[in-house]
Amino acid sequence: MRRLKATCDVAPWTAIGGEFWSPLRAASRSCRWMLELKGRRRRIESLCSTWGNQTPDRHCGRNCAGAAIEGQNLVIERRNAQGRRDLLPALAGELVALHPDVIVASQQPATRAAKDATSTVPILFIGVADPVGVGLVTSLAHPGGNLTGLTTLVPGHTATKSLQLLHEMVPSAKRIAMLVNPTNEVHRIVQQEALQAAPQLGVRLQVHEAQTPDEIEPALRAAVSDRAEALVVVGEALFNNPPARVPELVARVRLPAIYLLRANVEAGGLMSSGPDLVDMSGRLAAYIDRILKGANPGDLAIQQPMKFQVVINRKTAKSLGLTIPQSLLLTAEIID
Repeated sequence: MRRLKATCDVAPWTAIGGEFWSPLRAASRSCRWMLELKGRRRRIESLCSTWGNQTPDRHCGRNCAGAAIEGQNLVIERRNAQGRRDLLPALAGELVALHPDVIVASQQPATRAAKDATSTVPILFIGVADPVGVGLVTSLAHPGGNLTGLTTLVPGHTATKSLQLLHEMVPSAKRIAMLVNPTNEVHRIVQQEALQAAPQLGVRLQVHEAQTPDEIEPALRAAVSDRAEALVVVGEALFNNPPARVPELVARVRLPAIYLLRANVEAGGLMSSGPDLVDMSGRLAAYIDRILKGANPGDLAIQQPMKFQVVINRKTAKSLGLTIPQSLLLTAEIID
């Protein structure tokens, strides 16, 4: 019997328009046409954080006919820490004890917990921004050990691109705030990148911190007090889930803001710039397939995003008195 398992830093799904998605669900459905199981039962465990804004099921559903069917020859175990990161080590240990074929970990805290729990079970991560920067692996090309996966961040590109797009949308902004969670290792990396990029755009970057939901609104009001004219919200479970939390608070202080996830824009945020999660879920499925067929995860290069999406909410832009520039009309997806 093959087993794939799952645990969550926060909820393993995100609600989008009444639908629910987790990267493992999307990947397992993609795997239906990719895995040559020949009657063998596979078991996957997933240790996951909140991941996204899309429902890849809708995009890969036409391919979901074939070998791997959850409950028949595919068993998926899921766990949910309900935002309690202190529970992740115990949940990871519990999943390892179930002898899975693969552990799929979403986001950095869950990935670290899984790595600490086992050096032998293959671990495939998704949603880890900079695995080298946070010390999970020493190389993207040759991760080694039992760990590989897909990143969400391209070092030297992600924060710079967000600043560029926001400045393109609000060219008059000279002071731009950045909302970060200081307990997130990746945010320190992104913050330094943005601080280096800001002078090249002729803007001053102000960093404001929030570690809990209750600290978000005071951080935004502090940004306004410091005369910020726009805002970069760095991707983080605290800021992404639920998707409307930060956009609703940002609307109160009337700051044009850019997010990582489309979900935040669908919930009323101005714009987002981030990896195409549908594309990433398909590549996640391909890696699950290769590992289940015997590939050593340490020999599989960690993949960076290949496709990116820029999404703009026309209604929010209008409410802020902003005109979407022609350059963005041509390259971004505009939603109402």
